[in-house]
Amino acid sequence: MPRLMKKEGFDFIDESAFMRQFGVVKKTGKYTMQNGRRDTKIKSSEKRLPGVSPLVFTKFLLENSVFLSLEDMSEGLPTYNEISMPILMDQELQEAYSQLEQNFKNVMANQRNNGNKNLMGSFLQTLSVYPDMPYGQPPILDPDTNQSLLTPPELSQTIRNKELALLNLVQQKKDAGEKVLVYYNWTNRTDIGKKIPKLFKEQGIKCAVLEKVVPEKREEWIKKQVDKGIDVIITNPKLVETGLDLLDFTTIIFYQVGYNIFTLRQASRRSWRLSQTKPIEVYFLYYENTIQAQALSLMATKMQAAMAIEGKFSEEGLRAMSNNEDMLTQIANSVVNGIKNNVNINTSSKTQMNTVDVEKKYKIRKVRVDLPYLKRQRKQIAPFTPTQLFMLNTFSNTNKVANLY
Repeated sequence: MPRLMKKEGFDFIDESAFMRQFGVVKKTGKYTMQNGRRDTKIKSSEKRLPGVSPLVFTKFLLENSVFLSLEDMSEGLPTYNEISMPILMDQELQEAYSQLEQNFKNVMANQRNNGNKNLMGSFLQTLSVYPDMPYGQPPILDPDTNQSLLTPPELSQTIRNKELALLNLVQQKKDAGEKVLVYYNWTNRTDIGKKIPKLFKEQGIKCAVLEKVVPEKREEWIKKQVDKGIDVIITNPKLVETGLDLLDFTTIIFYQVGYNIFTLRQASRRSWRLSQTKPIEVYFLYYENTIQAQALSLMATKMQAAMAIEGKFSEEGLRAMSNNEDMLTQIANSVVNGIKNNVNINTSSKTQMNTVDVEKKYKIRKVRVDLPYLKRQRKQIAPFTPTQLFMLNTFSNTNKVANLY
């Protein structure tokens, strides 16, 4: 649509400008420190991330697109089930975690630290990984002064309940002749990539860890492992979130869940493809009454609301735009305020809700976004197409639209 692009002020070579306006750009900077605070900016960088603004759909693509899902393309797809597995912590771990959580609340209650997102992120990462590795965790530092705020309690390196649950589940799937894909998210904060394979080996379960394999060779590497008779592959979900069809692995286990919805949705469907003939089961393991349960609950809520409201746009589009910083804020608030969420993951990916039901169930707070181009269309374009009439009638007077999430 070169005329429309020119009309919007973009030439053929203006890729960067278009990206900044309608894409996702991450900007970072390095600063000198003066009296414990940021002073002079010495370096800055800009990185393009996957994602697209909803404005691209309404502005350029809405009348020129056909959106298809897997269900639309094949009636013979096998079933896909998502199963949550809550696990109780042992008493020693429960007491240590409760102590760490209370320390987190005490520090965040300090008015100076309450709005510090860097500090909040450090706390939430520690609370997320501590139940899986309650030893060897570094102290949490003040991002401004670099002083230690607290050190997580040190426990023994024994086998805990979550590891036992994983072993039992994988053993069941192996006995049934299935292959298993295990995801762990905190690769730099936990020793899952070393400890779990050792436990599997002791139980006679053949395991391989996908780590430092370049993207173009990952599919070949996985095929070789399957040919060797491997039972389990352990990896970070980001390494297989796009571009791979893992049809041999009919069971997927999220041993750890991060905060990126796009990664979770992509990685969970690596085996559920058009050429799949066997049922797919996806398990989510988490400790009850921990930040792991809080994160999984909020992730499930946001996924379901997005699917219902966004009209099932492509995985590479709106669903890639999950606001991770906002997610961290929600989780932190739920911990500080003592809000307990119940994990609610439907066992069917085909659940449908209308917008009103979703808003009531998940208490969605609408965020208003100005769309000035609608006003320009009203003045310049006549007669209107049916889609343009719908947009203008929906967003009349105020020219604003509720946030699509």
